[in-house]
Amino acid sequence: MKCPVCARELPPNDTSCPNCASVATPGAEVLAVPLTQARARTPSKYSWAFRLGAWTLSAACWYFIVMMSLIIIVRTYGHFSAETSVRFVVIILANSLLPLIGVFLYYRKRTPRPPIHRKVLLVSVFAMVFSSLPYRGSWLSPTSLTKERIGILAKEGAGLLPVSQDHSV
Repeated sequence: MKCPVCARELPPNDTSCPNCASVATPGAEVLAVPLTQARARTPSKYSWAFRLGAWTLSAACWYFIVMMSLIIIVRTYGHFSAETSVRFVVIILANSLLPLIGVFLYYRKRTPRPPIHRKVLLVSVFAMVFSSLPYRGSWLSPTSLTKERIGILAKEGAGLLPVSQDHSV
């Protein structure tokens, strides 16, 4: 007699299979059962729209990071050239290295493993935050003129004080 589950030969006068521990009834018809059953693919918890949105948001964050790095280079050196392109790449890597290490260490031992689009989105958002840190104060006040400096410039314009040295360079 054969086991109905694993299709192996059962010992004589025995109703339980020593291989798979299933119980076989004597005289039962044995059907051909494949040894390996195909596993159904587990459905993803995330919809395609969520994944597409995460990748799109990550791309937008990286666009912001590149533009902010380009602004830093142009403000510092006055132009973008071959010499400043290395500094441009270093700024981008410096902004993304710490978030990359942090996300890797945070999700290293997690079970179940999070999907890659979540990790990429977190790295992108934190790198965007780091790239915007140099502009923390400059967005609030577009000019760095203080009240005292404005008063001095007004007196120079009226001719009451001699013209001072140009401090904008």
